[in-house]
Amino acid sequence: MICTCGIPPPHIQHRRAPPVDRFVSPKELASAIGVSESSLKRWVDGGLLEVTRTAGGHRRIPLSSAVQFIRSRGHTVIRPEVLGITSGFSDTDEDFLGKSPEYKLTELLKAGKLLESRSLIISLFMEGMSVAEIADGPVSHALDAIGTIWHDDERGIIIEHRSTECCVYSLNILRGMIESSTNSRQMKAIGCALEGDPYMLPSLIASIVLLENDYESTNLGPDLPLEVLRGEVKRMRPELVWLSATVENKSPDIGASIEELCHDLLTWGGMMVIGGRSALSLPVPESPALKICSSMQSLGETARWLAQSRAADDAPGSESSKAS
Repeated sequence: MICTCGIPPPHIQHRRAPPVDRFVSPKELASAIGVSESSLKRWVDGGLLEVTRTAGGHRRIPLSSAVQFIRSRGHTVIRPEVLGITSGFSDTDEDFLGKSPEYKLTELLKAGKLLESRSLIISLFMEGMSVAEIADGPVSHALDAIGTIWHDDERGIIIEHRSTECCVYSLNILRGMIESSTNSRQMKAIGCALEGDPYMLPSLIASIVLLENDYESTNLGPDLPLEVLRGEVKRMRPELVWLSATVENKSPDIGASIEELCHDLLTWGGMMVIGGRSALSLPVPESPALKICSSMQSLGETARWLAQSRAADDAPGSESSKAS
């Protein structure tokens, strides 16, 4: 899973992300995606977009519905600032013509162009990329490149911290969009970064990836003792638990603690997923409740597999449903 290299960033107080429970007019949405207002109204009247009406009878579209529409129809977001999300990125800049999202985000973050960086991340999501794809691609590439700057330039530390904060801010906006899109989540997930691991971004992304895959996810953040996590796992009885391991953990008890967590999860059919740069160095037990994931996309695939398995077990006529 993703990590930032170099010096661990400090715990930063982040500004609140713009609200996603706002509404946009058909004219605003049409302008944002570069279509005519009449086409947009026709799609609204055809039931392709959820709308409400003002007291004066004017159409208003929930932003979460607008995002779902853009993603499902594959529209390009021409003017994201019209949707009130962010502003400043122009893909017509000659420096970026024909360049990959990985290149664009890296150069924007290096230059301190935070509005443009946020705009790019959010636009990629709105145009159809999953959070896992964004994390494994542009975000991971950019932070890996930026994480080495401090070896030759002390300002690299500032650039890394600033870039990490920008990515956290942008991803929290995406989280808000996803949370607003559905209330039907049945599966629960909970996770954190291991004790002694100060990196906040990997666990945050894992929580959003699981949210995107219809899990109710609770991120307990960085540097959490496993005994604290185990107590919360017993209380919540989640279907999935994730552990982020960016920093090598040399605790002599780590293997036994992970084995105890796996044993707890087996009692109700749950699973633990461990990822991160140091995941393979952990003395993990052999357990049917444990999987090592090398990427956020792999985490998403595991989450979907687990959800499908649980749905099959709960289906009428299955062996588990007969037993219950």
